[in-house]
Amino acid sequence: CERFQREARLAASLDHPNLATVHEVGETSQGHRYLVNAYYRCGSLKDRLAEGPIRVDEALRLVRQLVAGLGAAHQRDIVHRDIKPANLLLDEHGTLKICDFGIAQLLGATDLTRTGAALGTPAYKSPEQADGRSVDHRTDLWAVGVVLFELLTSRRPFEGEYEHAVVHSILSREPRAMEDAHGEPVPEPLRRFVGRALAKDPADRFQSAEEMLVALDGLEKLEAQTVTAQQRRGTWRWLALVSGILVVALALWVLRSGKNDSRKAGVGVAASEPRSEDPISPETEDGSLRLAKGRELWLRGNHPENLKEVRKRFEEAVDLMPKSAEAKGQLAAFLAERYTLFRDDKDHDAARELIGQALALDPETSLALAAESWLLIFDKKPKEAEEMAREAIRLEPKCGPSESCDLAYVWLAEALWVQGQNEEALNILAKGLKEGGGSIRCRLKRAQFYRSLGQLKAAEDEYEEVLDLDKQQTTALNEVSNVLLAARRFDDAIKPLEKLHAQTQDPKTLNSLGSAYYMKKWWPEAIKIYQQAFIDFEAVGGGVPTPLVNLGDVYLEQGKTEEAQVEYQRALEVFDSIKKPGIRRLAERAVCLAKLERFDEAKGAIQDLLDNEEDVKSLVAYAARIYALEGDRDMLLVLARRWQESGGNHYDLLDDAAFIPYRENREYQRTLQPELALSD
Repeated sequence: CERFQREARLAASLDHPNLATVHEVGETSQGHRYLVNAYYRCGSLKDRLAEGPIRVDEALRLVRQLVAGLGAAHQRDIVHRDIKPANLLLDEHGTLKICDFGIAQLLGATDLTRTGAALGTPAYKSPEQADGRSVDHRTDLWAVGVVLFELLTSRRPFEGEYEHAVVHSILSREPRAMEDAHGEPVPEPLRRFVGRALAKDPADRFQSAEEMLVALDGLEKLEAQTVTAQQRRGTWRWLALVSGILVVALALWVLRSGKNDSRKAGVGVAASEPRSEDPISPETEDGSLRLAKGRELWLRGNHPENLKEVRKRFEEAVDLMPKSAEAKGQLAAFLAERYTLFRDDKDHDAARELIGQALALDPETSLALAAESWLLIFDKKPKEAEEMAREAIRLEPKCGPSESCDLAYVWLAEALWVQGQNEEALNILAKGLKEGGGSIRCRLKRAQFYRSLGQLKAAEDEYEEVLDLDKQQTTALNEVSNVLLAARRFDDAIKPLEKLHAQTQDPKTLNSLGSAYYMKKWWPEAIKIYQQAFIDFEAVGGGVPTPLVNLGDVYLEQGKTEEAQVEYQRALEVFDSIKKPGIRRLAERAVCLAKLERFDEAKGAIQDLLDNEEDVKSLVAYAARIYALEGDRDMLLVLARRWQESGGNHYDLLDDAAFIPYRENREYQRTLQPELALSD
């Protein structure tokens, strides 16, 4: 019963075109539990195999769908453990559906089988599974190799008269020779692919579904080239035959007519068979693997060390495939986002150059267009960015799980949000959830939007959805902690932040941890953390004054004005060293000026932003800090009322050290929280 409940929960939690849909889980009045799947009218892959041989292109198409579905399950840390043709159903469109997660095990969950039990169908068990050892997602990838072997040869790689003989063969023997139904050897690239999938040691196999999909891409392209070459050869043979008939007919006509002048009879057709296209080179295959690995790493989060590794993989892919528009577009997209994070002009210029190179190779390179849309947003051209992102989406009607075409959805949503089209932006993200890494990137962006609307619970739910997919996704771990801080759940936020910093050593996480200590008024701990955060930011490139401003606030909270002024001055020097600060940095600098009692400069700077920026809601909170520090109560109340009416979180106008004199002011509190007036 426990295993059935697990199957029901697992199956219901998965949503992918290649996973069987679960409609209902329930229990009859007699106490029998049941699970209702969708009905797929074309039976199973086992039934299809019984009908006869399967073409290579069809086998590759089916296995690609199998791997894509497994990839979605593996992202949730779910291993099927019983992949076989009988568990692979087909709908009326020929789409493969993985069913029966009855013995699937959620990684890390308590095993409900007896000690040493090895669940699964013998012929499709991996060596570690057959031997009763622990398994991970690579055991499913072994089974994919067995299934493809069977599709191509109509036989299994390991057979025996009884179960123990099969298990012995899996553990100690190499798979049988791969020959098709006519006894002909299967092409070498297919044999290499299956051989790697069936490696005895899991470390020698494909390490992820994404890596296997990249290799399948290469096989499918090679198969398409082979088919095209065969078609060409057949066409040329037909043309040669027809030409020969025409030459003979013309010669007979000339002879019969007596017109045998060599000048008139010199008619002939020469046809040379074109050379088939070269197979995929080792460099291209290696470059594709690096591209896939870079994409996989990029989805893990934006902490600095991870981004260094992502950049390395993408740059290696471009070096290995200098004529690949996709590789250049991918690197351009990465550098465009990196520019928005760190404002390094070198990233901006390199992204622009790569976009041009990619589009010169292929004008319909969607990733290059998506990268251009992101840069246009930061050039304050949201309408142009919107059009560019829509075109990128149009050019990518289909997207595999290992691709990055979800970026166009994320950046289209950003362009719409900047234009005030909030509902449409959220709708676009909903559409992008199933594209590439959309289930992570689109949820992260939705969480960001919800947080800006003050919908903290909705934001938290989105971050938790991301963490269900990848429990170590660093951006989600950091941001969900910030949401918990905003929701005043300080203790809940501290533990994941401490864990995340131990994992990534990211100074951004350390700064967030300092804010948790600040909220709890743990002043010595907050001081220590903010000091270390600034040092760590300097070590990875500097240009981040926030820990120094926060440090000054801690001193101000304790009444240590002179120490606070020292930190604010240090922060201002860092602000002024930033070459291309964003709106938020400019607003923070204005507040820093006010904390240094340079009020005229501060008010001029914030007013300039209010006059020239379209999205001014968040700027109101910064302006309120400036007028609070100056002691302009009337203007502060106007801004506080405006903030409250826009749906802003009232704590944003209480927590900063600028509001120390007003935290106990009843009129100010009633302005931020009108419901307090009713209680009065």
